[in-house]
Amino acid sequence: MGLGAVGGLLIALLAAAQPLSGGVTKAASTTCPGAFRANQHEVGGARTVWTVAREDKNKKDKWWPASGSMGVHVVLQTARMPLQTLEISVSYLPPGVRITPAGPEANGVQELKKNYTLTVHDKVVVEGDLLVGPASTVTRVHLVSATFADESEWHAASEDACRVQPDRVIAVDGKESSLKW
Repeated sequence: MGLGAVGGLLIALLAAAQPLSGGVTKAASTTCPGAFRANQHEVGGARTVWTVAREDKNKKDKWWPASGSMGVHVVLQTARMPLQTLEISVSYLPPGVRITPAGPEANGVQELKKNYTLTVHDKVVVEGDLLVGPASTVTRVHLVSATFADESEWHAASEDACRVQPDRVIAVDGKESSLKW
């Protein structure tokens, strides 16, 4: 057996040992209208089409993300009915050095949030790459609402309903195949 075959077998075994979520955190609540997941990405690599936050829509002078920008890849799969629109909020920490203090002063850095709208046409699986911009990490992704093909709507009962914490592993150059063991 060649070295390449052994390497491929090792990768297959490691992948099989990973959680069924594929290394992606699934929704923390069963109140989602389907399976909701997210994973964090740096801007670059294979990700070339980004959805811009509603707060950033008027920044027409910057058509490409600044250095140090982060993004998050989201997927919602529903068996209920095809989707038309998703409203999603992404919470993140601004760029910069962090010191994690212990005790009452632990609430040092305030999270920021951006809101996104994904519009699709009659799909039961919706994927999108949401551009956060300069950030040190994406802390959570919250599905706020969904509109279905029959124009019925689903809304999250609270900020804690249907939210995920994205996978923190970021592949080199934004390419999942760059993870080598």
